[in-house]
Amino acid sequence: MVMAAVICIMMYKLCVVAFKNMQLMRRSLIFIRIASMDKILNWRQAYEILSISRPTLYSLTNQGILKRVRISKGRVGWPQSEVTKYIESLLNPANR
Repeated sequence: MVMAAVICIMMYKLCVVAFKNMQLMRRSLIFIRIASMDKILNWRQAYEILSISRPTLYSLTNQGILKRVRISKGRVGWPQSEVTKYIESLLNPANR
């Protein structure tokens, strides 16, 4: 009887440790997912990074060179990865 109680307590402690480790792993995965998300730039940030005018930014977007995403009904943004890709294409003319 005493042995069963000791085993039960040990199993309980093992489950508590496993649960805490699982929570820590889950928090780490959430942090990694958030850290790896693509930042959405507004038009000011995008055209300042590219050193172009606002009309040129919209022209590149309308030509399909830059892709934008709709954030809400009256708001759009440009994924930072798209802006970076465009800069890299300018720096590496072989990929054009």
